[in-house]
Parts: sequence; C-alpha cells; structure tokens
Amino acid sequence: MHDQFQLPPPSSWEKFERMCADIFAIEWSDPSTQRHGRTGFPQNGVDVYGYTRDGRLHGIQCKKKNGGTASSATEKELREEVDKALRFSPQLSSFTFATTSPNDPDLERVAREITKVHAERNLFSVHFLGWDEILDKLWQHDGLVNRYYNWALPYGDPNNYAFGLWCEQFSSHYLFVNACYLPFRSYQVSFQPDFIAKLCSFHNESEILLDGQRTQGLDEKLRNAIDNFKRVASDLIDSAIVDCSRPDASLDVYMYWVDKGNLPYHRQGDYVEYKKEVLKYLFYGLILAANYIIDIKNKISRSRTPLHSYVNFRADFDSPAVNSIPMYAQQDMDEGMLYPGLEWIKEMASRGKSDPVLEYEKAIEEMHKKESLTQPCWRTNRSQ
Repeated sequence: MHDQFQLPPPSSWEKFERMCADIFAIEWSDPSTQRHGRTGFPQNGVDVYGYTRDGRLHGIQCKKKNGGTASSATEKELREEVDKALRFSPQLSSFTFATTSPNDPDLERVAREITKVHAERNLFSVHFLGWDEILDKLWQHDGLVNRYYNWALPYGDPNNYAFGLWCEQFSSHYLFVNACYLPFRSYQVSFQPDFIAKLCSFHNESEILLDGQRTQGLDEKLRNAIDNFKRVASDLIDSAIVDCSRPDASLDVYMYWVDKGNLPYHRQGDYVEYKKEVLKYLFYGLILAANYIIDIKNKISRSRTPLHSYVNFRADFDSPAVNSIPMYAQQDMDEGMLYPGLEWIKEMASRGKSDPVLEYEKAIEEMHKKESLTQPCWRTNRSQ
C-alpha cells in the first residue's frame, strides 16, 4: 500500500467518471459497472451504474468542479440530481453524488435527510461523497492509484513527478486554446473562467503537492521553472479578475471588460487598450513560462528528439503566418532572468500611449479602495 497524501482531482470530467466507475466496480464486485449514456443525451442524474451481489442497482452522479478542491458543490445541485435520478430505470437502490469538491458535512446531512424521506416512500438512499472520501477509497486499490496517478507516486523520478503534476493540468493543446487562441483571436480579449480557476487551483495546491518529501532530488532548474510559471499565473489571475467580465453568448468564455472608473469618454481609449495589452502580455508570458518548463524537462530527459511538445503561438489569426514557439532568450535562461514581473509589463504596455494610463490606473484603484471602505460589507458587486 502506498503512503497516502493529497492528490489533485483528474483534469477532465471524463477521467473523473472513469475513475469513479473503476472504484465502484471493485466496491460493488461488479466488473460490468459502466458509464451511462453519452454527452448530449439525458442521463437522468446517473453517470455510472452497477449491481451489487444481492442484485441491487446503484447509481452515481460524477460532478467534477472547476478549480479543483477550491470549488464546492451546492445543496441545489444535490437535490436537482436526486430528482433526475428518480426517473432512472430500473429503479435505483442507492444514489451517490460524487464530486471533486471538498467533503461537506452540511451536504452529508442533506443526503441523510433525503434518504429518510425516501425510505418512507420506498425510494433509493442518497449519499454525498467529497474528494477526500473518494481519495480514501482510491488509496485502498494500488492498481487504480498506479493507473490514474503513476506520475505522482513518490517512489518514482521526482522530475517525472513534478512535470507530471504540472502537465496533468496544462497540456500543450490546452494552453494553446486558453492562452493563445481565445485571448488573441479577436479585438476583444476573452478567456474561459474555468482556465483561470484551474490556474488558481494549481497555484494554491502546488506548494503542498510539491513538498520536499516527494521532490527530493528534483532538478533545481525544473523547480525554478515551475515557480516561474506560478508567478506569471498569479499576476494573470489578479489581472483577469480585477476588472469586469461579460459572457460571450457564442462561446463558453468571458470577454475582458475594462473598468474605466470615472474617466471621461475621450480619455478611455488609451486606457482600455493599455489594460488589454497588459492581459495579453500575461497570457503570452504564461506560454513562455510553460515552454521553459517543457524545455527543461526535455533537456533532463536527454533524448535526441523532444519528448514533450511545446506550446505554439499565433498573434494574428487572420494571417496565414506559421505558428511560432515562444521561448526565453538563451542568455536570460542561463542567468535565470525569466518572468520580469507585472510592473515591467505595465511599463511596456503603457509605452506609446498619449494619455498617462499608469496614473489613470492608480486613480481608479484608489477610488475603489475608498468605495470599499464606505460600502456595507454585503455589497460585493461594483456598478458598471
């Protein structure tokens, strides 16, 4: 049995469903346990189902929450999925709401209360299973731990562990879509809120997941490269959420909507462009930081050909120009001069602007600080 430690949830809902199916196939002693239906078709609240030896049918709703353990399931979600499961045929004997959000005593209580009501109507029992409980079940089966988290096991190469931890969250294609295509595809800067949530989750959890016990012998350049990525991610998170965002009806994304404060209309143009350029610099900087991690890992592997693909970049999607692969200059890498910081980016973005955009930004920040001191604590939304 492996020594237990906290692991991040799977990177996709599909993988989370497969993991739940594998865990409960063993728990129920039913190798025929399977995932129910497919995307786009009604599933009546059940993603996985199977039978125990006594012939009883059990169902699971697998709810992967964005942002890993930082996001929480709600009572509303639980009750809605229970109501859907009432329509599942044949009738279930038990229904489990399994989620990557943390254990929640309140939702466990709600599940017990629903079970009591259901018992009076001869309906299925209801159970809430948070991520910690799912991990407890996973750790009981070495084969499943190896299948889903081989890269994270402490007995392996610490470089593979650290890179695997990062790559599990941020594949090259995923970064291209979220740090290049969406932010740079049009005049408006857009991004997926799920991507920002994942950056936030990685930033919060990586210090625990990359502790010294599991990363003894980790290449220092790789450790520094991951820390560099975290620094860019931190500034990107702050910059993406400090202003306003508006949904784009055509895609599951948010448009970056610059908070212009009390600036008169004729002063807004340069400021809006400056704020957008800062955000684009940060998205581009994230790709630079990602490619540096990949480059260090490829060099550690000592293979003649790269084992891990780099993240491509295109600044203009209306142009047939070939994708480039952004990289830090070799001299900067040798000297450890990587991400220059947010203040440097702001300075670069402000160049060429006729208006004093840095002063505008400071004034708007001060205005909102004063507003926050005078508004009641329950008012959290800024007026548009």
